[in-house]
Amino acid sequence: MNKWLHISILAALLYACGTDDESKKKEEKIDFQSKNVLNPLFFSEVNIFNLSFPLWFNQEVLEHYNIDSIYLEAVVVNWTNDTVVAEEVDYSFTYAFKSNGWLKKSKFTDYYELTKLFEASFDYTKSTPDSMGYSLPRIEKTANLLIGTNPTKLLRTLSDLQRFDRLEFVRQDNEVIVFKNTTSSVHEQHIFIGNTEHQNILFVDKLETNPEDVFYYGVPQRYSKAFCLTDLVKEDLRSETTFFETENYPKTQKTEKNGLITNSVFKYDENGRWAGQQDSLMLNTGQFIKLTESEIKYNEQGLPKSIDIRIGSSENDLRTAKIVKLNYAFRKQKN
Repeated sequence: MNKWLHISILAALLYACGTDDESKKKEEKIDFQSKNVLNPLFFSEVNIFNLSFPLWFNQEVLEHYNIDSIYLEAVVVNWTNDTVVAEEVDYSFTYAFKSNGWLKKSKFTDYYELTKLFEASFDYTKSTPDSMGYSLPRIEKTANLLIGTNPTKLLRTLSDLQRFDRLEFVRQDNEVIVFKNTTSSVHEQHIFIGNTEHQNILFVDKLETNPEDVFYYGVPQRYSKAFCLTDLVKEDLRSETTFFETENYPKTQKTEKNGLITNSVFKYDENGRWAGQQDSLMLNTGQFIKLTESEIKYNEQGLPKSIDIRIGSSENDLRTAKIVKLNYAFRKQKN
């Protein structure tokens, strides 16, 4: 029995080493020659609602393609049986850009069963993006389309706006960069610690903060960890990210929320074009719950046309649950 046990362990180790070698070889082949239109770190259903760092799209690529606007539509796929599906719009964004590729305006529309529930427009023309990509938008207008003249309209509108993060700049010094979330009910601070010497709990504990505040090790364009503090010196992890060496492209990410852990692996082709990602959701006890895979499909021009999101209990059980569709309008080139 011991002999076969040793053989099994040795085989497992050899397989693991082989798998690691294959992963390293595959990683080494990625040279990131292609500049992605979508920013893998910021283009997610969580981060596209962060209005003050509109880093969802690569400004250089937008300028190169003379893209005037992008219409994004998130569609939920409902399966009535194994072959028949029904699509229902969840929400949409319209993004308008300046000629240099910077975001000019955006408009969000929320839907329920094809009925528009809520609209909000955000104007970036009065705010010039800084070196971090920070650009504070003005909320141009909001409309709760179901309530109409109801006196509770204002309260409902404020509640809808809490879906977004609108981070106002507070201060910057040699130690931290601080923003305050003005759309949040608690107005928590978001504190970025760029100096690696200060990226420790002892330093964080010396800062004058509140329990709701969020800390980041790094800068807004690239941070390795985001967390809150509990019991003064205990990290309540929000996310932890690894990057490819010398690149701003994420490799893996671990996020925690309400006792659930999501482990994400970002996928790229050999030229560095973002191909999608795989997310494994599990309890903090280690029990697996579900698998989510996203695949980015490109059009003939090399621009992303859709992101297919599939969910299942395993790779063999994946079924499309949502499709994010992207359509482009191009600026006429000057003669």
